[in-house]
Amino acid sequence: MKRTAQGHFRMSEFTVNATAFKPLVLALMLAGSGLAQADDNDCTAATAADCTDKTMDHSTMDHGNMDHSAMNHEGMDHSKMDHSSMKMDGDSMPMDHSKMGHSAMNHEGMDHSKMDHSAMKMDGDSMPMDHSKMDHSAMNHEGMDHSKMDHSKMDHSAMKMDGDSMPMDHSKMEHCDMMKDAGSMPMDHGSMNHGAMNHEGMDHGSMNHDMSGMQGGKAPAKARDPHAWSDGYQRFTGPYVPQNVGHLHTMDSHSFSSLKVNELEQVNEGDNGIARVSGEFWYGTTWDRAVLEFDAERDNGATDAELGAYWQHAYTAFWNTRLGVRQDISPEVKRTWLGAGFEGLAPYWFESEAMLFVGEEGVAELALHSDYDLLLSQRLVLQPSLQASFHNKQDPKGQFDAGLSNSTLGGRLRYEFTRQFAPYVGVEREHWFGGSADLVGERAVNRWMAGVKFWF
Repeated sequence: MKRTAQGHFRMSEFTVNATAFKPLVLALMLAGSGLAQADDNDCTAATAADCTDKTMDHSTMDHGNMDHSAMNHEGMDHSKMDHSSMKMDGDSMPMDHSKMGHSAMNHEGMDHSKMDHSAMKMDGDSMPMDHSKMDHSAMNHEGMDHSKMDHSKMDHSAMKMDGDSMPMDHSKMEHCDMMKDAGSMPMDHGSMNHGAMNHEGMDHGSMNHDMSGMQGGKAPAKARDPHAWSDGYQRFTGPYVPQNVGHLHTMDSHSFSSLKVNELEQVNEGDNGIARVSGEFWYGTTWDRAVLEFDAERDNGATDAELGAYWQHAYTAFWNTRLGVRQDISPEVKRTWLGAGFEGLAPYWFESEAMLFVGEEGVAELALHSDYDLLLSQRLVLQPSLQASFHNKQDPKGQFDAGLSNSTLGGRLRYEFTRQFAPYVGVEREHWFGGSADLVGERAVNRWMAGVKFWF
């Protein structure tokens, strides 16, 4: 075929005018476009596997302007997609997921637990994904394995945590598995703003808070040395090994002793001068002690004394129990008592003691004592005191009657040169009541005294 000078085509021996082919050309073009549209419809009706071009590189596509909300993802299996090879940095693919309508997507058919999110770069520079604008309330998270996700770099403070916008049920999430390996997922809760979150819709009662899986493994690099408190001393190991020691001792396992003289004084009672001493000596540990008490007076050559021996046990931080015997010695009578009671520091700093004694012939005595240190200055201390004695019946030996026998109210003002040594002056008044006053021969007596208090 060749063209002549007159503008005709010559095919073999025939010559045809070109204008005669225009209708035929137009018809062929329309038929071709119809076939192309039919092919597209057939591809849409076919399965995704038949229409997928596996040679496509989706990593270079710009998904930011695509409307994913209108797409049907039900038939897609994202678990077989390799997201790790996609470059998620801001330069190559600045995808803005915050503008995508994820709420309209149906995620029920997606198995996110099999997706490999670990290879994605989730830092703010490479992929500044803002989850705060996403509506997660319509998503089904039941099939997701959150334990493998790195939540440490997500900004949870901007999320709306109220029950209306995001009723997320954390009770079905296994939080204990998320923290088994601190090295693989160092979540920093310190940077999260929990104050803006509304936890009212969360059911914490059904959450699994078992943290036993966190035990074990290697300690962090800056962990405290567990043996630092003992300066390296350990039992049979360490840089310094104590020799011939069965076990290491702490302060409350050692035994101590102390002598405390509460009153060493000269007493003036009318025309009589009385010398008096009272106090205690103890030996033992913080918890258990052997206590010896003494209270003696010497008046006109005659001595009256009360000697007690007790086992004392620390029952609480401020109270001790006591069990033992007491021996009364005087020119008129000698008596032995079995005693039990307690002593310690009552509320508002009252030193208190209560002892019940049972003696011969069924006689019982309840002895109460309390005093208080009122600091007028750091060295000048006023100590008021009160003591009383009750008996269950009249003494066959004529020393007291039933009921309230006697009481003593007094006060001593001391000056503490040190806590261990303090001279004092004082006054007290003793009363006898009922039949006890008749047996003693007087109702009340006043006394003045001067002395010293010390301990070591």
